[in-house]
Amino acid sequence: MEMNRRQFGKSTVALLGFASLGGTALLDGCTGSQVINEINVVLQQAAAVLAVAEPNAPWVAELKNAIAALMTAEQQWQNGGTVQVVIDVLNTIVAITAVIPITAVYSPLIDILVAGIEAVLAALPQSSNVGGIRAQPSGNPHIGKYAFPKHWYRSTPTASEFKSCWNAAAKANPQLATAVLK
Repeated sequence: MEMNRRQFGKSTVALLGFASLGGTALLDGCTGSQVINEINVVLQQAAAVLAVAEPNAPWVAELKNAIAALMTAEQQWQNGGTVQVVIDVLNTIVAITAVIPITAVYSPLIDILVAGIEAVLAALPQSSNVGGIRAQPSGNPHIGKYAFPKHWYRSTPTASEFKSCWNAAAKANPQLATAVLK
């Protein structure tokens, strides 16, 4: 389809109007409630990992503690507390996943969990960057192994995309059927 100057001008004006009316929030970041939804999916994913992991794996107790800490930190943040605690706990979960072997049957789920945490960290308000949004633990084989689909209008995936990607990976392996999120 060919576009003439008049159509181009109309499209440009419409785009500028959209941006001036708050469209930049859609393009640049997430609202607090969207980030909370994404954190809740990360919590569900971490709990689902525990459902399919070996119960006596050495990292299971640490992950359970980190999940409980994230739930507390999220609640405190919603009640007006600092987001830095949420950031610290998310980084702790990423650090715990570093010891989970890539050969584990649930390794693809760990890859998605780590990618989800990275997306949540990227979506957190930049003004909250007190001590650094993320501290990438060296040697974590799961960092960068999974990439969410990119959209031209949004830089981070939504909570429903977190779930969709997670469920696709869980359904791909019959041993991970109990990890499917509702």
